[in-house]
Amino acid sequence: MNETPNPAADENGTARTDAAQPQAGATWEAPHADPSTLRSAYAFDGSGPFLYGPDGSGPYGYTPDGRAGSDSFTYQAIDVFGNPSAAATVTVEVLKRSADSDITYTDMGQSTAHYQAVKLAEAGVLTGERIGSESFLKPELEVTRAEFVALVASVVELPLPTAAVSTGLADNEAIPTWAQPYVAAAVSSGVVYGQKGEDGNHIFRAGDTITRAEAASIIQRAARMTADGRTLTYADADAVPSWAAQAVATVSAAEIMESYPDHTIRPTAAVTREDAVKMLYETMCYLQEKGEGVLGN
Repeated sequence: MNETPNPAADENGTARTDAAQPQAGATWEAPHADPSTLRSAYAFDGSGPFLYGPDGSGPYGYTPDGRAGSDSFTYQAIDVFGNPSAAATVTVEVLKRSADSDITYTDMGQSTAHYQAVKLAEAGVLTGERIGSESFLKPELEVTRAEFVALVASVVELPLPTAAVSTGLADNEAIPTWAQPYVAAAVSSGVVYGQKGEDGNHIFRAGDTITRAEAASIIQRAARMTADGRTLTYADADAVPSWAAQAVATVSAAEIMESYPDHTIRPTAAVTREDAVKMLYETMCYLQEKGEGVLGN
């Protein structure tokens, strides 16, 4: 048994967590393996080995100690005959939050997107719900098209109309009042075109859940990312609509949209708030490098 075990998180990727919030530590589950052949798995991070049982229980949870910087840990599987696999390494980037920030989401303690959610709140892009002394983001909720366009418009700082203006779309009245300025700005900027309805008129479908393919297209146009003609190599590349193929390729190449551990991109899957937080933060960083966007000014 000399193959590198496959972790639940990509061992070639980098996970972000928050130095100031121990409960925000990222957690990796034990390698998926047949319990009849996997005896144990160990993780090492400099302070000793951490053992998984043969049933894969007892996940190793990385908890930052208050220091920012890069860290890593390795682990390997040992079969019933005592043969160890090659070691797999997970790299962790511990980032430091703003000194004056006190935002912590109670329901994102073990989410790898907690840091990104905090940074979006600090930038005034997205804030969760405050209940008493605690804040909640509800990361599992699906994001609507209206919500996503509004968030992207805030990240790239699309100029909003100063007076009430129609979006020009056939279902304008179905777009929530709060979202109409953002959708109008997106339409006038060429970020959103709408979809042809049965009567031939363009509609926006504000209340529909946004898909990953749609999100990629909106981000590419809003951030003015140039498509370079690269070919999709994901296991489900054939499932990506032709109109979104270049956007998905460009946005994923820029590490704004992550693929899944099984090397799929799942273009028709709904975008959750947790997904959106990751995409928006990476878009914000992409624009910051160009001196643009909400952090680039």
